[in-house]
This record gives sequence, structure tokens and C-alpha cells, in this order.
Amino acid sequence: MRVEYTLTPKQKATVRDTIISPYVFKIDQAEVTMEINKNKIDKLKISFHKIGYDLSPLGKQTKIILHKKELRYNAYKICSYISNRIYTESGTDAFDCNELIDNDTPEIYPENQSEQNDTSRFDIFRTQIFRFVSPIVNFVDFDGCYSEGYRYEKAYTAYAEGLRANSVITRYVQFYKAMEAILGDKMKDKDASDIAEKHNQKFNESRIAELRVLRNRCEHPHQAKGHISTSDIRDIKEVEQNLPDLAQVVRILFDHFKDQTEHKEITSEREN
Repeated sequence: MRVEYTLTPKQKATVRDTIISPYVFKIDQAEVTMEINKNKIDKLKISFHKIGYDLSPLGKQTKIILHKKELRYNAYKICSYISNRIYTESGTDAFDCNELIDNDTPEIYPENQSEQNDTSRFDIFRTQIFRFVSPIVNFVDFDGCYSEGYRYEKAYTAYAEGLRANSVITRYVQFYKAMEAILGDKMKDKDASDIAEKHNQKFNESRIAELRVLRNRCEHPHQAKGHISTSDIRDIKEVEQNLPDLAQVVRILFDHFKDQTEHKEITSEREN
């Protein structure tokens, strides 16, 4: 079978007049096709050929199940390389490769008569992952000692920059910076766990250490457990899985020091 991922550019990148469409080249085991229309990239196709499959009973039906499950990872990495190179060389941010992270729905084509016969009789088993986001309405709390809280301005800045970031890895790093800004650059894992564990027992010193190691893997290329790269879906998923815990720890720290500030303010007013 031929498995093909197609992406349309969010911004049209201009190519030289000498490039003939379609422009086809190889990367690893993939065939990459650039479809060009009027000197603009119109489509990017990443294809994998000769992918084996099984005919497997699922309930009352028989489905075609492809052998290779990691093709989406390969396609994402190739897309990331092409997108980053185009952006570097032309300044055009052409492709949103994030389309491939949670949506694994390539086109699948038979490559011979036997495969044609099977696809005419049986459906191809597909998996598709959807993320549901529930809206949460929060209110601005002007009773939260905005004047005294200015000492944590760097923490609020880092956290807000994380919320605005499109990259989950950037978001993770910014959230961790917020924690450092609250507790100090020389903070120890225990400094965070002493506060956070009182609110949630899973945030012990060991868990904080895990969050720290993941931050180091995001920022520093040479790590014993491997560098976190935006070009690898598995790395992105690892960060996504840990991000809620880090965000919760930071929110606990914000609330803890806000409560302390409010308590000091009330005590001061009583003394005066």
C-alpha cells in the first residue's frame, strides 16, 4: 500500500522559475512531492510505498490493518524539517506540521491488483485522535493584592508567555521559569514539594525532580535521557503528559504566596 500525508501551506512560499512541478525527492524511506502552482508551493505530500498489511476480523467485519504504525512520526519529522528549512531560508512559515500530531488520517492507495481487490472488498482500519477542551471561566480577582504581588512580576510574565506559546515545549519551559521566578533561581526540588505536596500528595520531591529533568531535556541538547525535540511527536506527547502537573504546581505556588501576602497585609492593617 501507499500511505500518503498531504498538507496545504498556511502561507504560500515562492519558488524559483526553474523548479518544475511536481518537484519530487527522497528523504529516508519517504517520497516527498511538492506541487507548485504559479511559482508558489500548493501542496506538500509525504508518501510511503510498499507498506504491508493484514486482513483482520474486527467484530462482524474484516478490516485492512497496516503493518507500520510509526509512519505518522516519520511524516511529522520530515514535515518539520522541510517547514523549518523553508522558514529559515525564505522567512515564510509555510506548513503547520501540528496537523499530524493528533490527526492520523492519511490517504491510502493500492499499489497492485491484489491490493486493489482487497480495498474494493474491505475497509481500512483507521485511528484518529481528538482532543476535547472544556472551556473554564475564571474571574479577575482584584482583591488579590496586586500591589504587593508585583514582586512576582517575572513569574507572572513567564507563566503568561507560556500560556500564549503555540509550542507545548515552549509552554513547559516558560511554566518552569515561572516556578523558578517564584522560588528563586537556586531553588531545590524540595522547595517546591514542601509547598505543593500539602495540596496534592503526588507532588513530592521525586515528582518535582522528574519535572525538572524534563525541563532540562527541553532546553539542553546533551542529556542522558535524550533531548526533547519539536520534530518528534513522541517527545511532544511526553511533554503534553507532564505539562498539567507542572501547571498545577505553579498555580499552587502562586496561590500560596498570594495567601501569604494577603495575610501580611491584613496583619499590617490591624497593627496600624
